Amino acid sequence: MNDRQKIGWTCFITLMYFVLGVIGILHHEMWLDEAHHYLLARDSHSLSELMYNARYEGHPLIWNILLLVLTIFTRDPFYMQVLHVIIATTTVFLLLRYAPFQYYIGVMIVFGYFFFYEYNIISRNYAISMLMLVITCILISRPVKNYILIAISLVFLANTHLFSFIASVGILSVLVWDLSDKRAFESNKKALYWSIIILMIGLIVLLSQVFVPEDHFLKHYDVDPYFSFKRIGKAFSIVMKGLYHVPNIFTDHLWNTNVLVSSSKIGSTVPVFLVLFIPLIFFIEKPHALFFFYFSLSLIMVFVFLSPLIVAARHWGFVFLLFVIALWLEQTFDRITEERRIKGEWYHKLVMSSRKSRPVILFSILGVQLFSSAYLFATDFRRPFSHAQTVADYLKKNKYDKGIVVLAHHSSGPAVSMYLDKPLFYTENNDFGTYCKWNTFPYDLSDQEVLNRVYTLMYNKKEVHAIFILNHRLGCKESDPKGIPLYTDLQIVQKKVFSGAILKSENYFVYEVQLSGESIH
Repeated sequence: MNDRQKIGWTCFITLMYFVLGVIGILHHEMWLDEAHHYLLARDSHSLSELMYNARYEGHPLIWNILLLVLTIFTRDPFYMQVLHVIIATTTVFLLLRYAPFQYYIGVMIVFGYFFFYEYNIISRNYAISMLMLVITCILISRPVKNYILIAISLVFLANTHLFSFIASVGILSVLVWDLSDKRAFESNKKALYWSIIILMIGLIVLLSQVFVPEDHFLKHYDVDPYFSFKRIGKAFSIVMKGLYHVPNIFTDHLWNTNVLVSSSKIGSTVPVFLVLFIPLIFFIEKPHALFFFYFSLSLIMVFVFLSPLIVAARHWGFVFLLFVIALWLEQTFDRITEERRIKGEWYHKLVMSSRKSRPVILFSILGVQLFSSAYLFATDFRRPFSHAQTVADYLKKNKYDKGIVVLAHHSSGPAVSMYLDKPLFYTENNDFGTYCKWNTFPYDLSDQEVLNRVYTLMYNKKEVHAIFILNHRLGCKESDPKGIPLYTDLQIVQKKVFSGAILKSENYFVYEVQLSGESIH
């Protein structure tokens, strides 16, 4: 394929990716994470206010800043999805145009699960990480490297996500290794000094954003012993989940699942550890790529092990991104020379085995990604991802949105609030709001305590009527056969049930609550 043909095919495939992405977002109902960050930006009226409101996020603010600018012009969250697809599509064009591997490999990558579904249809900051990784690789691949531009790119990459920061450290380490030759260092010394200054500034900016206050709920959630099976399992399993992401298609709530781990956590132990060695076999002759992958992966695994992070598919995807970048780096840097090659029959056999198994390994990884991408895309097309939009439409249609709307659990509220374009009363926060405030403690309330807060709210507001929404069926010990609690002075009637969403936490039960007049007077 000559360069003109490649440009033509790249434009065609990029257009197809964009069209499918738009179709995808038109059939994707946004959930907590998407709505939360949108509302965080929309309801902040300045950069300083955004920084204050986002202090519990633990995320760099590039995505939120983009949304802050976007929400100056529109309150319609659909345009956030459009912006996100444009960012992902730009990444696809650049990768297909400049990536040094065979063209059909690039096509399989961009239509795989993480590039096409997780970081395209679902609107989060990860698409910017993907874009900056590709831009950084393009700059590194140039015959004459501009280290100042590379440093600026690494700073932006590091400030998109904490795992992107780790990837940037891995890339920087490879570049330092490449410049270990004294002549190469001397010829680029001035640019390198400026690059270090830029990187230090970027690191300071990053650190100012990622540390959360001590009253964050995850600080109380992190109670597992360091050598518990849960901690070890979540750290090591991300490799298999990232490279071989196969959702559990046998469950209704398949997003963020892995079929092997779901079937047996103990039984998946052996495959999890075997997959750890796949990159070793794959990159055995490419030390720069091998070092980058395992160095970056080790830092991510250590963070996952030590932190209270609840690991999900969006986090596993960084393992696949590291693999793609390692594929790129192996084409950028040289093979091991004969002088530096390890001597021994065992190493020769390992290299021969690697060369034979590389196509099988690569196609198994990319094939699995394509299957998962198609399956989740089709599932999202035919089933609601979240019922938040459906609930909002139901409330508007019946004019329930005109009065007080109460919601519990509050992590299921932002998407409803966004589509309803109205603050809700969150029982966990005991206050009205839109986005989540992660300093709520205790994080979960009993249904009885929730009803106590509903009663207090209605009594103080002198309201005799409210709509009460939960992400589970209301019930406590003093309940009637229908599972509706008996509560003094509150009449509770179940109005509607919204079930069948891909996300279990965003199925909803809508109740009408009436407070007796005697209670008010």
